[in-house]
Amino acid sequence: MTPRAWLLRRWRRILGTPGLAGIGLLFLGVVFWAGVSLPERLQVGGLERQVAAAKARAAGPGRPGPQGAETQLAAFYNGFPSRGTAPAWLQKIYAAGEQFSLNLEKAEYRQTLDRNSRLLAYQIDLPVRGSYVQIREFIRVALAEVPTLALRDLQIRRAAIGESLVDAQIRFILYLREA
Repeated sequence: MTPRAWLLRRWRRILGTPGLAGIGLLFLGVVFWAGVSLPERLQVGGLERQVAAAKARAAGPGRPGPQGAETQLAAFYNGFPSRGTAPAWLQKIYAAGEQFSLNLEKAEYRQTLDRNSRLLAYQIDLPVRGSYVQIREFIRVALAEVPTLALRDLQIRRAAIGESLVDAQIRFILYLREA
């Protein structure tokens, strides 16, 4: 009989079958912890470090801290161009029309002040004649060039089915700050 077999018989006699089963389960638990649980804990630790780094980047020195509602609202309104810049914005709209060979000579302007929002709204009505593609691209470019411009209404009429040109009535709203 080898010394290993003799030692195993002795421990089985001392501990009994339930004791040996307990030692086996304890060994399997250690193997499970080392093989599954420990790597998962290390992965969670790495993810926690990534979250902390992302939070630190988000609250970096270039960003202001939390602001009050009034400060945020004032910053929002200050993002709009002032009333005095209206001619420059209108020039950009006319340049977009010229880019697509549209005649924008006749236009109606109406100015209103919304007391609730403290914004000045220039309503711009433009009668336009051209192809559908010209008009569509003019609107796309005008909205891209003028950030506070909104398309309020668009009406398109074709005189006859076979005609390539359409008559359109475009209504833009240009939002500006009062002062």
